[in-house]
Amino acid sequence: TDPVHVLGAEEAISRNPDKLPMVNRASGRAALISARPMQMYDEDIVTLMRKAVRPNGSSYLEETRFGSSAWENIGKPEFARLWDAEAASLPKTTTTKLYLLTGLLLPIWKDIPTTNERIYRVTPDGATAMIGRTLSEQGAAALRARFLVSNPQTPQEMLTAALGTTAPVDLGRGLTLTRRRVAGEMRLELGGADKGMIDGLKALGCFTEIIAFQLRVFLPHGDGIDTGRILARIVGQGTTKAAEQAA
Repeated sequence: TDPVHVLGAEEAISRNPDKLPMVNRASGRAALISARPMQMYDEDIVTLMRKAVRPNGSSYLEETRFGSSAWENIGKPEFARLWDAEAASLPKTTTTKLYLLTGLLLPIWKDIPTTNERIYRVTPDGATAMIGRTLSEQGAAALRARFLVSNPQTPQEMLTAALGTTAPVDLGRGLTLTRRRVAGEMRLELGGADKGMIDGLKALGCFTEIIAFQLRVFLPHGDGIDTGRILARIVGQGTTKAAEQAA
């Protein structure tokens, strides 16, 4: 757990001179948004994006979505009131999820994907002490993928392989799962889905987004989301049954 420093409105404006004070009239939230769109490269696709800075962090908005959204310019007094009110309501600390790698580490010491070589001793409540090195969630996924079998068979193995590499993972039935960076964030993209599969995949928990005029399908991933369960339904039922479920 670490303390969080949240910028006040004046400091946020001074640090972002290229952005405009705006409010989303639908949500009532304030943000500093790029005055002009910028080009972002997602592999071979160029997308126009605007960066949005908010009290709890930053994200990117695709230009077409921004144009049809409820964001509009506001004066600095209104912006400061909305920004500071939200900033005051945010948690004062943040918790980072880490993995402890234990056991015989010397044979794989150089393969551990982290620059922190410090050894930690951890004593969980009601359990014996453990000694090892810490890994981020991304680092743990990369390490698991490195020692995974070359041809993952189960949904969990497929998910582990996809999270640990940027190479497409074969899901069977013409589908692939690939870790990509889209609009500045990590996503899991389903490739190979034709138009007839879209509704079925969405019924199983996937979501779609139009990026650079292309409809793309993504597998939800993050805190509170059982990605493995969704993937198991996709792999287990296949695209034919997925389409039947949507119908």
